[in-house]
Amino acid sequence: MAYTVANLTVTFAAALAGAGFIGVNTPKLSLGVALSLATWLPAVTGISADAGVAGVGASLGVPFSAIVIPSLAAAIAGQGLAGTATPQLVAGLSAGVLTSLGQIQAVGQHPAVGSGSGVVTFATTPSAVPYCLAAFTNASLVGVEAVKLATGLGLGLTAIVQSMVIPIAIFGSGSTVPSAGSGVVRLV
Repeated sequence: MAYTVANLTVTFAAALAGAGFIGVNTPKLSLGVALSLATWLPAVTGISADAGVAGVGASLGVPFSAIVIPSLAAAIAGQGLAGTATPQLVAGLSAGVLTSLGQIQAVGQHPAVGSGSGVVTFATTPSAVPYCLAAFTNASLVGVEAVKLATGLGLGLTAIVQSMVIPIAIFGSGSTVPSAGSGVVRLV
């Protein structure tokens, strides 16, 4: 299932409501976060270290990050957003991010390895902050606190994706000659 703005918006609305973060701007926040992910993820590219047999292959993996809650909590608190509703906000956003990761697949192309395995990292991921700032503005979330929240969310999302290490299986045309190389992986 590919991610779309519509299903990400519903995902974050449900996650925020489930965490008890309910208010008049919760739908706008859900849309802002969904737009942030939907516009930023196409810019994210991972590089894989591959081993197997020579050929041309493709891969499929499932992204996961164990540092979602600490990354978002630290990034949001680092922007000075530490109030009585912050725990519910962080819990809702974290649940939404983890659920969204379940809707995303890591799909790669591997020109040197036709059949084998690899490990994907996203160390050179661009910052999500400009995408979040633009998305929040598009969702009519404006003002000083909205900028702080968008910046905190962007920093947290960047840290989450840069920390991901995804094991992948490479499948395709293979020979009997051993080979190693690298591939390019996108989150779709």
